[in-house]
Amino acid sequence: MATTATVPNEKAAAAPAAHKTNILVPILSSLLASGLVGGGVIFFLMHSGKLGGAQAQVVMVAAKPEPTIPVTLEPFLVNLADAGGHSYLRTTLVLKVTAPAADKKSDKKPEAKGEADPEAAQQKAEMRDTILTVLSNQSADALLAVDGKEALKKTLIDSLNKVDPELKVKEIYFTEFLVQR
Repeated sequence: MATTATVPNEKAAAAPAAHKTNILVPILSSLLASGLVGGGVIFFLMHSGKLGGAQAQVVMVAAKPEPTIPVTLEPFLVNLADAGGHSYLRTTLVLKVTAPAADKKSDKKPEAKGEADPEAAQQKAEMRDTILTVLSNQSADALLAVDGKEALKKTLIDSLNKVDPELKVKEIYFTEFLVQR
């Protein structure tokens, strides 16, 4: 009797290993894809502030802008600080100032209709004096320069806030501006 030796089939041995590899590739690729998608969603939600986290808990509260009121002043006509003294400036200003807080003083009404508040009159006189001083120290060339009006606005705001810090001038608008040489 002849015995036949069975030679193991190489294809049969490789088949189970190939079958395991064929299953692992789709599983690993789907895990990788879902991880990337999940990470992207979490990243987006954290940066948009919709996901509760350390960043989402920091709440930036913008300060409410203080209410302001416009104060229109009578026109100014001043000689400028040019050589010869022949140049002048005619301008009208509107000041944007912080509205005064409502307190008991502001509830008081003047006793007579024509009577003005003495504190308001004093404040307006100080404002006009400060503005006249700043304007009369300017030269026509400086005012007519490209950034002359903006520099003048900044100087006026700084001077007015220095003289009366309670006034809190926020902006100045020129409604009329004429330089004559």
